[in-house]
Amino acid sequence: MKVICVSRWLVFFVFVFTGTGLFAAEPVHLEPAWDIMNRARISFDQGDPGTALALCENARSMHKELIAGYVQQLDTAITSAVMTKSGGEILSVRKILLERNETAAVSIIDLVLGIHDEKYFKNSISGLVQWLDKRSAYPEADLLSGDVYASEGEYVLAREFYLKAWQLRDFLKVPEERFDICYRLADIARIAGNFGEQEEYLLMVLTEDPVYGKPGAESASLIAMKRTLETTDDGEKFFSLYRHRNRFALKAYQDLTEFYFFRSGKRTAHAFSTATLAAVLSITILDDFLAMKLVDYEFSSFSDVMSKSERYPDILEEAERLRLWDSFIDLALIMADSGISAPAVSILQDLSVSCPDPSISLKAQGLLKRIF
Repeated sequence: MKVICVSRWLVFFVFVFTGTGLFAAEPVHLEPAWDIMNRARISFDQGDPGTALALCENARSMHKELIAGYVQQLDTAITSAVMTKSGGEILSVRKILLERNETAAVSIIDLVLGIHDEKYFKNSISGLVQWLDKRSAYPEADLLSGDVYASEGEYVLAREFYLKAWQLRDFLKVPEERFDICYRLADIARIAGNFGEQEEYLLMVLTEDPVYGKPGAESASLIAMKRTLETTDDGEKFFSLYRHRNRFALKAYQDLTEFYFFRSGKRTAHAFSTATLAAVLSITILDDFLAMKLVDYEFSSFSDVMSKSERYPDILEEAERLRLWDSFIDLALIMADSGISAPAVSILQDLSVSCPDPSISLKAQGLLKRIF
C-alpha cells in the first residue's frame, strides 16, 4: 500500500495495488501539515507561543516527509528505460507512466503541474523532480516562527526565520505573503535602528508596483499626480482623478513617507512621492468600500467620502487599521513644507471638519493653526 497526496498538498489518498495491476484511490482522513499550521496560528493568536513553535516544527517535519515520499516514488517510477524512451520530456514521461499503470507517480506529476506548467520546468522531468525536492522547504512555518520570536522580543532569532522565509519565498502557497515577509524584515530593521535596511526592504515591495516607477525614474502616472497637486487650488481634482489598487504597497508608501520626512533629514522630494501614492491608495480603498455599500455611489468630493464612511463601523475600523486618515495628514504636511500651500490647506480643512476620526480632526485643526 502506498500513501501519497493527489491534491495541492492537502488531501491525501491511499493508492491500493490490485490484482489487475491497477491502482484504486480511496480518500483517507489524515491531518496534513497545513492543518497543523492553522493550529499553530491559533495558538499564537491565543498567546501560547510555546505550542505555536512546537506545531511549526511538527508541520515542517510532516511536510518534509511528505515531499520526500513524492520524490522517492518518482525516482522509483521513472527508470532509465523511461528516460530513454521519453527523452526526459515531462508529458512524454507522464504518458509512458500512465501506460504502465504508474498511477501514483502520474498523480504526483499532475500535482506539480497544477502549480507550474511544463514550460516552467523547460519540459524537463528532471527539473520537475528537482523543484519538488526543494519544495520540502516550508516558508510559512518560518514566517510564523519569526512572528512568535518577534512577539517575545527575540528580534535576532525572528530576523533569522524571516530571512529564511524570504529565501524560500518562491515556495509560498500564497505568493503575496512575500510582501508580509518584507514588511516583517523592515520592521525588525527599524526596531534595531537600521533605517537604511528598513528602506531597502520597503523598496523591495515597491519594485513590483509599476505606478511607483523604477529606481531613479518615477512613472508617468506618479509625475502626473504630483503635477496635479502642484498646480491646483485644492485637493478635489487630485482625489477625483486618480485611483490605484495595490493594497500590498500601502504600508510601504506610508512607512517610507515617515522614513524620508522624519528620519532621514527631510528628504522632502522622496516623501512627496511616497505620500502622494499613499493618499491615492487610501482614497481608492475608501471609495471602493463605499461603492460596495451604496448601489448608486459615485465619488463627489473628499469630504463626502469621509461623511459617508462615518455611517459604517467596518469602514472606520479598516481605515484605522490601515492608517488611511494618516495618509492624508502626511500628504498635507509634506506639501505645506514644500510650499504647495493651497491643496495642503484644502485637505486639512476637509479633515478638520469631516474626518470621522476625532483625533485626526483635531490634528488637522492643530496643523492649520501652526503652519498657516
